[in-house]
Amino acid sequence: MHEDCCSWYNMFMINRITDSADIQWECVFRQVLAAPVHDEFQVPKIGIPHPIDQGFRSATDYPKGALAQYSCKTLDGGRIHIREYETYFVVHRDWGDPDSGLGGLITHLINDSPEVLVGV
Repeated sequence: MHEDCCSWYNMFMINRITDSADIQWECVFRQVLAAPVHDEFQVPKIGIPHPIDQGFRSATDYPKGALAQYSCKTLDGGRIHIREYETYFVVHRDWGDPDSGLGGLITHLINDSPEVLVGV
């Protein structure tokens, strides 16, 4: 397993779910992985653990009005990206992880955030 992957992603990949918090995020994760890249899912904050408590790291990206952002690198080099708002999270999958080095940043800029390149 890749070291940067968050704990519930690792548990999902090896089929070891340990508690209800993992199951909640695992359900979100299944939906995100089954959907096309960039499809967004709104997740109410009530009753689900905070992403930091589940192994996500703080992330940088275009804020889109979010209070904070978190990410988890996936085994394919992409990431699960979460934006935190007042009462909910918005979750989607990206092709690249801009926090994982130059290759991830370039992949992210070209495939996930081309609007940033246009502004450069």
